[in-house]
Amino acid sequence: MSSSKIVFPATDGRRYSSKWEEKFPWLRYLVQKDAAFCINCLAFCNYKDGDVFTDKGFNDWKNATGSKREVLLSHNESKTHQQATNKTINYKQIVSKEEKDIYVSISKSYEEKVKGNREILFRIIDTIVVLGQQNIPLRGHNWNKEKKIEDGNFSRFLQWKADDVPILKSHLENAPYNAQYTSPDIQNELISFCGLQIKNTILKKVQEAKWFSIMADESTDVGTKEQMALCIRYVDRTATVFEDFIGFIEMEKVNAESIATAIVNNVQECGLNMDNLHGQGYDGASVMSGNISGVKARIQQIQPKEYYHHCRTHVLNLVVATSCKALAEIRNLFDSVSQLTWFLGGSAKQMAIVSRYLSGDDTDKLVISGNNEDEPMLNHIN
Repeated sequence: MSSSKIVFPATDGRRYSSKWEEKFPWLRYLVQKDAAFCINCLAFCNYKDGDVFTDKGFNDWKNATGSKREVLLSHNESKTHQQATNKTINYKQIVSKEEKDIYVSISKSYEEKVKGNREILFRIIDTIVVLGQQNIPLRGHNWNKEKKIEDGNFSRFLQWKADDVPILKSHLENAPYNAQYTSPDIQNELISFCGLQIKNTILKKVQEAKWFSIMADESTDVGTKEQMALCIRYVDRTATVFEDFIGFIEMEKVNAESIATAIVNNVQECGLNMDNLHGQGYDGASVMSGNISGVKARIQQIQPKEYYHHCRTHVLNLVVATSCKALAEIRNLFDSVSQLTWFLGGSAKQMAIVSRYLSGDDTDKLVISGNNEDEPMLNHIN
């Protein structure tokens, strides 16, 4: 039955009128209470207690409309009702698929932000990787701690890359200095992550090969730090031999016990089983190759089945060095080459003269001819 045909109960000679719903579509009549309520505020108003349209219900039919009080119009224009009405409209649009859910919109915005941050970080990492592949140092000498800027290769290359990547350019120009991901600490951290990724890839291949050998050599770097380089030698399933660098180990002591302990600990930290170790190769120093208490002997106590091999590169170096010292002709040759290099390299003019007579491998052009202004220098060389 249409609400226009319903006869509502009277109170003091006044009753609810269904025509009010045409002007105020939010109005709803509850028969049990003989009162009217606001459906929008009932659903979405945060403050319902004490409000006549959400708590007790409105039944002052005399003042519902009219020029004096007009309660319905006052409620319709109230701030809380307007907010509830907007929420109702949004809800209906979402239900009818006319508008996306607010959570979907937030998730989409968050997803786009994450995607943009990943793109920026990828460009930064890509710059670090390229510089590393070319053995180009990242940082310069003028790091400004206050402005958080520097004049290094990394900064220059990144600015150059940003010219073709708008999102990176915007990030470098607008992001806070502590959220640009370009500081020396962040660079070092990203380099560590790249190194860890390469190391994990190598170790995965070693684990697939199962059997492996180790090679190590200790030296002092330019910072006077004792470091030991550790390499793994293995054969993959295609019968290809690999010798891969695993990392540097800082050494406080360089005695046999300390070196052997460092090697074993690092191999185990790499997730490799010492039972699969079948060989070790070092130089011929007694600390490394000693049969009783050397590094070789200490590791053989852990894995008796492995074999020690004197590093062939070291052996070749010893043979060449000894041969050069033993034969006077070779020793004199190297002395002459050394003096000639010093003589030519000490003057740009002399290098220019030699360049005019040398082209590729054609050394026959270096001859003495008459009436040559360069003849004194060439005579000295000959």
